[in-house]
Amino acid sequence: APVVERLTDRERRDVDTVLTKCRDTLYPQSDVRALRQQLTSGSVVQAEEDDVEAFASKLRSIANMAAYRTTDERSEACLNAFLHGVKAEVYDKLVTAPGAENDFETAVAAARKFEKMSKARTP
Repeated sequence: APVVERLTDRERRDVDTVLTKCRDTLYPQSDVRALRQQLTSGSVVQAEEDDVEAFASKLRSIANMAAYRTTDERSEACLNAFLHGVKAEVYDKLVTAPGAENDFETAVAAARKFEKMSKARTP
């Protein structure tokens, strides 16, 4: 790979440096900023035809491409985008679920449960 060929011997021995250089090549900073802006601006919303899992998957995908350095950063960005973009009827129930406002996966699991219960009530 051209990225690795441009590294010094010392850089090649450091796995973190190799991964960072590859990530920076694959995801230029302008793209990363644009992706992060999508997550933080509230512009990503759950489409009417999307279920909770499809919406959560979309957010995970954007966050992965946004090259967050830690899992916590990625999860926090997803959580905020999820809470701002999930359908209103799900959000109203979601805020009462323990831990849903603090953890992305907990919020998704709770929203999935509420969505399932709502569909079961609708004939």
